[in-house]
Amino acid sequence: MSESHAFLRPSNWSALVSTFGSRRALRGEDAGAHCDWRPAPLAVFLPQDPSEISLVMEAARSVRMAVVACGARTHLDDQRIRRLPAEGYVALDMTALRGVEQVRSDSLWMSVQAGTPGRVAALAAQGHDLHWPGAETATGTVGGWLSTCAGVDDAILASVLPAVLAIEAVLPTGNIVRSIRAPRAACGPDLLAMLLGTWGGFGVITRATLKLQPATSHRFVMGCELSQTKAAIDLLRATVRRFLPPRRAAVFCTGEAGRRKIRFLLEYHGDKEIVTAGGRFANDLVGQVGGQKFEEEKALRLLSEGAQNVDFRTGSVNWSRVAELIDALDADGSTCLLVLDQPGLHGCRIRVEKPKDTSPQDIESFQQLI
Repeated sequence: MSESHAFLRPSNWSALVSTFGSRRALRGEDAGAHCDWRPAPLAVFLPQDPSEISLVMEAARSVRMAVVACGARTHLDDQRIRRLPAEGYVALDMTALRGVEQVRSDSLWMSVQAGTPGRVAALAAQGHDLHWPGAETATGTVGGWLSTCAGVDDAILASVLPAVLAIEAVLPTGNIVRSIRAPRAACGPDLLAMLLGTWGGFGVITRATLKLQPATSHRFVMGCELSQTKAAIDLLRATVRRFLPPRRAAVFCTGEAGRRKIRFLLEYHGDKEIVTAGGRFANDLVGQVGGQKFEEEKALRLLSEGAQNVDFRTGSVNWSRVAELIDALDADGSTCLLVLDQPGLHGCRIRVEKPKDTSPQDIESFQQLI
């Protein structure tokens, strides 16, 4: 038996099965059918408690076996699946570790397990007249969102704000760690920075205390189509230079270069006076560039669903370089989607989606470019 398959030796496997049982510890064809990935995992576990994850991590570490945690798998596209270790790995299906444990309206936080679907967490907050900022981008589970996105875009500050007060996680050693709701200087290493947005490289998130906001009934969402990319860039830039910045603003460019469909979208929500004034400003601005507005429902859907699984992303790119960089990304005509968002006084972020059959050499050149 090879070293990579030593994980399945009776000394390891029987101890795990005694804890998980045969229905929550799968191997062979059962494991491959459960995940439907290629290469398939050697084993799949469905933990219901952090202590069970700890056992798997300890066993895997003893034989140097890779462990991949997954929930709803919305972030695992074909390119990432191809990067799974061909020499063997085991998978943790986190969907059984689910549930909203507590919602505190007075302190504006919510405790939730990592396998909880994002929509369930959002509905739990709504039930207390609160809003969870991650509801717009968490298409899968809360744990998957924290492991990949890990923040909330704030156009007003042109940055990604922390979305979590505290987390619980299992480290590769099998140790279970918990951060506390206190200033980092008072509690040692910053576990949030180590575990959030790192794709599980430093541990498996099992529970989180999420920040909430007071719900608001005042909202304005607008979308329009434009004929030129430059007009869209100017429009995005103007939203933060001429008026109070919107809660979210983005430009979506789809289609081949030269035949692009360009959509500009923005959203205000909060006090009635701000939303009303923001709506007037947005309508005037779009009218000046000749944009064709479309229905609010479509605009909201694009803002909520657009570009969740992009291939590459930049930090803030200076406004003077945005058009140049877009032209460079379009040079080979293979870009599927460009997203410009997080506008600030000095620049914006650019996200790129490429075809699923993009070669590794092209991926490397794109990464060097942006």
